[in-house]
Amino acid sequence: SNITLGNILQGTTTLFGTNSAPTALRVIGNFDNIATTTFNPRVVSTPDNVNTVVDVIVQGKYAYTVGGTQLRIFDVSNASNPVSVGSVSINPNPTTIAMSGRYAYVVGHHSLLQVVDVSNVAAPVVVSSYTGGLSSVYDIVTSGNYAYLANTGGSNMKILNISNPLAITEVGSVAVTLPYNIAVQGKYAYLSYGSSFYTVNISNPAASTLVTTSSILGAVGGYDKIAVSGSQNSCIDGGGE
Repeated sequence: SNITLGNILQGTTTLFGTNSAPTALRVIGNFDNIATTTFNPRVVSTPDNVNTVVDVIVQGKYAYTVGGTQLRIFDVSNASNPVSVGSVSINPNPTTIAMSGRYAYVVGHHSLLQVVDVSNVAAPVVVSSYTGGLSSVYDIVTSGNYAYLANTGGSNMKILNISNPLAITEVGSVAVTLPYNIAVQGKYAYLSYGSSFYTVNISNPAASTLVTTSSILGAVGGYDKIAVSGSQNSCIDGGGE
């Protein structure tokens, strides 16, 4: 189907899953803010054995994917011929992945945050883990020295100090009902679940506060992702979890 955007996406799209049921997408490139258009995305390549991928993040010329029991790394410098260059076993049933420097942070349907050193893409290695109070973490973002987690099973947002990835510590948490998605910009974190949209002031990570709770019109069972751009927030409705 066509996708109508307020901006034209320029660059390379990275799609994982199957053509009929994609599970993850990242776009590398810039935005043209001049025109509004409709365009037809097209699949230019499909790596082998990626049907279990639940999330992907792109950093430089590499795409980092999680799914099943593996974190896999692909060289996507040639979009028409992505190449699997490395992998490492992780805890089963991951939900998402975030990056900060040489480390990947993986969370999932369990009580574990795993830290993977990906400095050698051919031989990534799990170097540490964190379990304090985590339960079915559905989303994670990193910003500076901190990781922000949508700790769904614990009905809160966790803030972790990741300045030393080998010794992660919790610095704060905020009660938020069943957060599934999170985005961070400046001094605010934005979380959502179903028709609920939460804004949290994180200017002091050790004493973060819930600022507003709003209702999202048109929510159908839950939003799958939040994106923040300038003063605008966007949600993608997946029609369920």
